Amino acid sequence: MSVRYCDIDLEHKKLPPVYGYLSSPLVSLEVSLEKIIPFIDNLQRYIKIAKQHCHSSDHLTKEESAALYLYTLEFGDQSFYRVLNKALRDENRAALKPWFPYLKLLDTALNKLPSKKLPLWRGVDADVSRSFQQGQLVTWWSVNSCSSSVNAIKDFLGTDSTLFMIKALNGKNISAYTCNTNENEFVLMPGTRLEVVSGGLDHSNGLHIVYLREVDDDDESMSASVSSLKLNEATSTGLSSIVVKKKVILADSGSYEGDTVADVPNGRGVCAWATGTHYTGGWQDGKMHGQGIQTWGRDTKWYGDGYDGEYKNGKKHGRGNYTYANGDRYEGEYKDGKRHGRGIQTWGKDTKWFGDLYDGEYEDGKKHGRGIYTYANGDRYEGEYKDDKKHDRGIYTYANGNRYDVEYNNGERISEKRLTDCGVLSHA
Repeated sequence: MSVRYCDIDLEHKKLPPVYGYLSSPLVSLEVSLEKIIPFIDNLQRYIKIAKQHCHSSDHLTKEESAALYLYTLEFGDQSFYRVLNKALRDENRAALKPWFPYLKLLDTALNKLPSKKLPLWRGVDADVSRSFQQGQLVTWWSVNSCSSSVNAIKDFLGTDSTLFMIKALNGKNISAYTCNTNENEFVLMPGTRLEVVSGGLDHSNGLHIVYLREVDDDDESMSASVSSLKLNEATSTGLSSIVVKKKVILADSGSYEGDTVADVPNGRGVCAWATGTHYTGGWQDGKMHGQGIQTWGRDTKWYGDGYDGEYKNGKKHGRGNYTYANGDRYEGEYKDGKRHGRGIQTWGKDTKWFGDLYDGEYEDGKKHGRGIYTYANGDRYEGEYKDDKKHDRGIYTYANGNRYDVEYNNGERISEKRLTDCGVLSHA
């Protein structure tokens, strides 16, 4: 576990943003850090290491890739990212000027990477949850390392620690460019603004969880749009129902805090269960309903899984993203708690299907209808499925380019005909 995931500023300083680096010329990594070399021991050596070991990419230049690699190198108290982030948090904004050429290079690299909306995780090996109050707006002025894998963070934390779950709008995936490519690392840019959705929920084993969401400049604050006491029109009765923020214990022993009507969750709230499972999002008549984020706790068979998406009457329903503890990921449609409709499944490194991908239709939780299955070895099947198995006609393309018109019955291939650009060549 890299220490940079724990490099969180707790002072919540109100600082003026810095834009001067944007007008700096784009130069090599060595030139960008000429003025920083006196402040970091052996920096020239680390620059050389970054240039030698950075990962090639069609998206980034070698200089940009090396800038990211250098940021992720860990070499103690003088680690590059520590010195950089200390400067970014300095109230003396003029002290940042020597960093402008590197910030220009880093900013250029990160802006070439797509922005991702997804839950991200950070952690601190101490209870700092009291520094984050519900509705509070904070700005993180540093480069902020996070992971899309909760396991990469929580396994590092001891007792009486704080885990941050961030609903990010602009996460930059740098995992392909770091010195530890297995940590699923994302970064949030300097100046990222966050709202505290819920602060200091107590988990088992002394773990405290703080829920944050990234806000844009034109994004209305949740705390401003949802007051602690409001009136909703109850259209079914024509009467007004008072919505009160309150703590209640649910029938399934969940500890809920948020909007309630007559002591029943309605609106937005957070619930924690003794199993370690947490949910934050919309509620209706005591059930999860609308947009929400759920993570499953240590005492469940889904430990380490996470879901970010839509619910209806307590079940996953609509569009959502489900991330499994073994690295599997599903992004697509749900109905009554099961995959249903169009979706994309990828398999994680802890499975025998690692690297495979399915893009197609589901019904009642199973692959059903038309889909495309791409294998890690380069093979590809495009055709029909039934009850999670290949069924009926399809085209199978091998990694070497050979194509076959195939037919399956309940997953068993019963015929195949080799194809050429002109059509059928022969029976296999």
